[in-house]
Amino acid sequence: MADEFFESKQHINLCAIKCLESSLFQKHPDYVRKQIVASFLQGEEERDASDDSHGGHLSKTLQFIVAMLLNDGRQHDQVCIMMKDEEAFPRLAHLSTEIMTKIMKTTTNTTAMHYLLLQQCLELMYEMARIQKLSWDDLGMFWSKC
Repeated sequence: MADEFFESKQHINLCAIKCLESSLFQKHPDYVRKQIVASFLQGEEERDASDDSHGGHLSKTLQFIVAMLLNDGRQHDQVCIMMKDEEAFPRLAHLSTEIMTKIMKTTTNTTAMHYLLLQQCLELMYEMARIQKLSWDDLGMFWSKC
C-alpha cells in the first residue's frame, strides 16, 4: 500500500503537507510534533537505511516522517528547536552516513528513494543549523562517521 502513495518526492511531500494541514494537526500541533519527533528518534527504523528485508516500507515510513519534519520545520522554527532539544541531530547524522554508505557500496539495490531520503536528511540538518547554533559535539558526530 505504501508503494502507491510514495512513488516520488512530490508524492511524499504532498502526503506530508496534507497531514500538516489536517484537522488533527491543526487542533493539536505541539502534541503531533512531539509524536513525530519521537517516532523519528526511535532506533527501530535505523535498520531501514541498510536493510531492505522489509520491502522498503520502513524506509518509506522514515521518509514520510523526515518529509513532515522538513516541511513543518521550514514553516515553524520551533520544530527545529524541538529536534535540537531532543538531540535529533546525531540521529540525522547517523542515518545520513548509513544511507551514504549503502549508496557507495551498492549499485543494484540503491534506489532513487535512498537518494531522496539522504537529500531530505541533509536539508533537515541544514534547517536545524539555520535556526540555531549546533554544538561542536553535534558537528563532530557527523564528521566522525564520514
